[in-house]
Amino acid sequence: ALRAQINPHFIFNALGSIQHLILRKENTAAITYLTKFSRLARNTMESSVHGYATLDEEVKMLKDYLELESLRFDSIFSYDIDVHEDVNIEEIEIPFMITQPFVENAIIHGILPKEEGEKKLHIYFEEQEKRLICTIDDSGVGRIHKKEAQTQYISNKKSRGIQVTKARLKTMTPCPGKLEIVDKTNETGETLGTKVILYLPKNLTVSS
Repeated sequence: ALRAQINPHFIFNALGSIQHLILRKENTAAITYLTKFSRLARNTMESSVHGYATLDEEVKMLKDYLELESLRFDSIFSYDIDVHEDVNIEEIEIPFMITQPFVENAIIHGILPKEEGEKKLHIYFEEQEKRLICTIDDSGVGRIHKKEAQTQYISNKKSRGIQVTKARLKTMTPCPGKLEIVDKTNETGETLGTKVILYLPKNLTVSS
């Protein structure tokens, strides 16, 4: 049930992006977006049957997603995805789209409200002992200023995707997943963005 809830959430936002481009009469961009979205939707439906994806598949999904969001927001932010060389991306399995809601939140609530300065998102995967660690690091406005920052793309509704993902983390075995959120600041206390760290057990299974 938890897996089933997150896919409609993502699809709704993606279709809203297509509508946004059509209303702006950016037909070429809309067609490009729709093509990428179709591939992403197909992969999502295929993977949701099992609920898992290899890390390789998760990274490809994130690349497609970030390309779509970059297109949607006129390439106003940069991004990169790195995987530590010791991580076997073809063997490690994680719940499909477990990272996407936090990436989306970093873009919508962190990066887009920022009026000036670098707008960057960095995603990094590494292994520590029995866990796979995913770090989602943005240079946005930070959680402290989230309520003050408003753009046409932000609503005051709670992110259902993140609520669902937190619940998914609790269902993981052999041990629950863990979420850590770090508010980045400089020496004077000014915000430098937000860092989300997901600790995922390797060779896991998820309760059905």
